[in-house]
Amino acid sequence: MATSDLPNDIGQAYRSRWRSKELATNGLPSDIETGVTALAVTGTPLTIPNQEEYNHALTQLALCQHMRRRIKKYFDDLRAPVTVAGKRLTAAKNTQLARLIPVEANLNQAILEYEDTHIKVDAEDAEALSALSLASGIPASPLVPTVTTPAGYHRRESVTVNVTDLPALVAAVAAGTAPLACLRPHLPPLNELAREQGDLFALPGCTRIVKTTVISR
Repeated sequence: MATSDLPNDIGQAYRSRWRSKELATNGLPSDIETGVTALAVTGTPLTIPNQEEYNHALTQLALCQHMRRRIKKYFDDLRAPVTVAGKRLTAAKNTQLARLIPVEANLNQAILEYEDTHIKVDAEDAEALSALSLASGIPASPLVPTVTTPAGYHRRESVTVNVTDLPALVAAVAAGTAPLACLRPHLPPLNELAREQGDLFALPGCTRIVKTTVISR
């Protein structure tokens, strides 16, 4: 999407962000890049031998987390104008497409009803001609369809499933009559239960994982 396609305020914000002279070759403004480079602690495992090194590690951790927040905000700010423009374009697209939804649905319904009606008539006529031919011993003439679909049109069936009884589906998976892939764990309520129950958490098929991190203000 070209910036000329964006509303003036969004396009200007987008262009000014990416034309900023502060951008370093690695995609970060120079002040943020300096802060990241200043981190003395590497990504390799560390061993802290004394209080002084412990305090130093905490300072480095605070700097690391601060730079992480700055980098995230920097790129979020860069993305914001495009995100706003994308939401506007999506809303405009959906508004225009919504105008066609009832038209297409009505046409589809009318066409399918017409085809189904005449296909049924053709089947009944074919059966009647076959019975007459058997009774008279005279071969029946080829049936001329009452509906002919022009080239370029065909039916396509889309099959989906609506789960109306979740416990029954769970029971089917447990019984082996439905594959396990039919069920996907929803982690948020499981995580909440694990936090609430603590060490008492013992849900079958689940393992409580605790990850501890140090947070700086």
